[in-house]
Amino acid sequence: MLLYARDSQRQRHRTDVESHPVGAERAGNYHSVVAVGVSVTDPLPSDHPVVDSHRVELDAVGSTGRPQLVLPSALSCAVGDTVWLSLAGTGTHAEVAGTLHGDAAIRAAYANRQLARTAEGGDLLGDWFEEHGFGPGTTLLLDVLTEGYGYGLREPGTRVVYEPVERPDPSLADIAESLGE
Repeated sequence: MLLYARDSQRQRHRTDVESHPVGAERAGNYHSVVAVGVSVTDPLPSDHPVVDSHRVELDAVGSTGRPQLVLPSALSCAVGDTVWLSLAGTGTHAEVAGTLHGDAAIRAAYANRQLARTAEGGDLLGDWFEEHGFGPGTTLLLDVLTEGYGYGLREPGTRVVYEPVERPDPSLADIAESLGE
């Protein structure tokens, strides 16, 4: 099956989905990306048709006043999942937490998956919120880059070019987690 898509230079390219480097058995992870002929190794602009954007409003964590990103219920992430989160183009990792109302939320982000699982190190999401003056009530855009794993956060009206993000192989992630890496 041949599909066509335009790249960032607005030239026409042909992509053969069956020979795509993702492979047929893993194509489900990248369905929307592969379906329009964008390679998972290509940078992905936030205004690309395959990027699904959701308006989100920051909420407060209980009575602390610290902001948290409550995830739209349409997303396929669950409490306890570790996700990749781009903060206006800077890649981080975050663990999905639960709110008092049972919704999925992100409260902090870290430099790597291990730090996200252990909540050790500097909170890059909190730093980003503080640097930009974002607090409870601030509206942002959450871009879906890889369903269930890769997301981008940005201010409305801004365009971000995201680096490629690929869901880790579950068996390799389990091995690394068992080794504490």
